[in-house]
Amino acid sequence: MGTDRYFRHLVHNGIMEDLLFSKNKWIRLGLHTAFWLIHLLLFTVLSNAPFGSAIQEQLLSLPFKMLPVYIVFYALFPRYLLRRSYLRFFIFSTLVVMVFAALQSRIMYLIHAETSEEAWSWMWVVSSIILNAYILALALALKLLRFWHQREKYIQELSHARLEAELKFLKAQVHPHFLFNTLNNLYTLTLRKSDHAPEVVEKLSDLLRYMSYDANHRTVPLSNEIEYLRNYISLEKIRYGEKLEIAFTRSDLTDGLQIAPLILIPFVENSFKHGVSGRLTACWITIHLSVQGEQLTFKVENSLPSSQEDVMGYKEGIGLKNVKRRLDLIYPERHELRVTQSPESHLIVLKIDLGQ
Repeated sequence: MGTDRYFRHLVHNGIMEDLLFSKNKWIRLGLHTAFWLIHLLLFTVLSNAPFGSAIQEQLLSLPFKMLPVYIVFYALFPRYLLRRSYLRFFIFSTLVVMVFAALQSRIMYLIHAETSEEAWSWMWVVSSIILNAYILALALALKLLRFWHQREKYIQELSHARLEAELKFLKAQVHPHFLFNTLNNLYTLTLRKSDHAPEVVEKLSDLLRYMSYDANHRTVPLSNEIEYLRNYISLEKIRYGEKLEIAFTRSDLTDGLQIAPLILIPFVENSFKHGVSGRLTACWITIHLSVQGEQLTFKVENSLPSSQEDVMGYKEGIGLKNVKRRLDLIYPERHELRVTQSPESHLIVLKIDLGQ
């Protein structure tokens, strides 16, 4: 593997990022050491003096370059720059660089005074100030990059935690609504001493098992979500009997696909709640789920309710607002929801890209 390909491999796998922005004190110490070693070798090579003299010169001057950097990093940076006192940060940083540059120039002159014929000159101080300011600016740029990266990572983690909490809250709201409806149905069947009561208990048990365990995962197999819908529809068939004509068709091409749990059920619930509950005569619901590649298409169409209040419920119901928000959070830019209404029916078409 070539150097360029190896570097791209490190970047692609996040290894380089983990190394450069690590919080491990030994890795950080190693990075700081590498920075000063590179500086030492670079300026030694660029010097016109013999290698031995040049590296000795750089070693003697190194403390006067390092101290300003760490004074700025650990004293001025948190006290002024992080508090947005930019002018004070600039003034004190400049003073620190100037003081150490003057000390460096004077001490280096005294060390070489016996062997050098050059007279003391303030130009030495000026050149030291320029060089040390450049080193500080480079080190500070790396410090700011690290600080920015940590801040962005913290914001992302905070945002992720907030979204996770919101998703759990939205998902939790599905459970009470469903349980209330199903238990109410079971109560009604029990009063009637219906033979369907044991079947309802069995279906309800399957649904509760799914909601308690599978629904806690970030995604579930699409086939499991379809089975959940099928069980729910079976319960509603028992509830409404011959009053309801319902058709549920689905694609078999669901192997390997994952979907967010309980993301489809609110649309089905709404079709029963508003399209069936408000009607006393015969009513119908058609549900179709198809998969083409990794594109899911989910259609729910039902006859319109008899009351205008039920019609308005489609737009104002908490269930639909809830699921729209979940779709925005889980599938941003990867879903399309279309709601249309004709004089005879109400249609919801949801498309989700399950491939990412």
